[in-house]
Amino acid sequence: MTLAGRLATGFAAFAAGWSVMALEMLDGRLMAPVFGQTIHQWGAIIGTALAFMALGYALGGRLGARPDGARALPWLLGAAALFAALVPWLGRGIAAGAEAWLGPLPGAIGASMLLIGPPAFVLAAASPLCVARLAPDIGAARASGLVSACQALGSIGGTFFAAFLAIPYLGLTGGYALAALVAALAALATGLRPLPAALALLPLCPDTWPSRPGSASSPPMWRRPTTRRWSGATRRPPRCC
Repeated sequence: MTLAGRLATGFAAFAAGWSVMALEMLDGRLMAPVFGQTIHQWGAIIGTALAFMALGYALGGRLGARPDGARALPWLLGAAALFAALVPWLGRGIAAGAEAWLGPLPGAIGASMLLIGPPAFVLAAASPLCVARLAPDIGAARASGLVSACQALGSIGGTFFAAFLAIPYLGLTGGYALAALVAALAALATGLRPLPAALALLPLCPDTWPSRPGSASSPPMWRRPTTRRWSGATRRPPRCC
């Protein structure tokens, strides 16, 4: 593999960690008006993300063991971009519907399964495929360590991006747009054709950024950026003990 290929693979691992943590933080903000900023909501999001990531790692390991399995890497990243791009249109409805049908605690888990589950699954599956791409050139141990380091750095970046930039200043739609864009760029860098990458980002067009507030064609969850803290849930979850 050329140096450009190694850099692209490292960027893919970075983007996978960046996007999954950014999406977790953004999903917490999106679900707050329905479930509140409580330990129950964050427990549902984090636990669900870890469960789907475990499944994704298992799938990625199986794919990476196949002779041509690493070719699935750009498609997994493209799928993650599509999932992130759809949230501005579907996220609020999913959260409200889950709370109405299942109640506060099960609803938070159900909404998390639909919002963070699919992207966490495909982004986690990308990690073993990054190792499979690098291992023939630098060895399995070095490849695993390098991918883990890139993924951890990406996770730090995604967390800081969502907490300190996207939520206070860009709004949720802008935050999800950049999370989708990072995944799409990684997909392009690892071999995805421009047309599928563009189709993955299509739900964000034409009004990705909050330049036309109140427009009928804007995503239904558009809202002005704010630094106001959520004081609590509209309906508090029952005490567990």
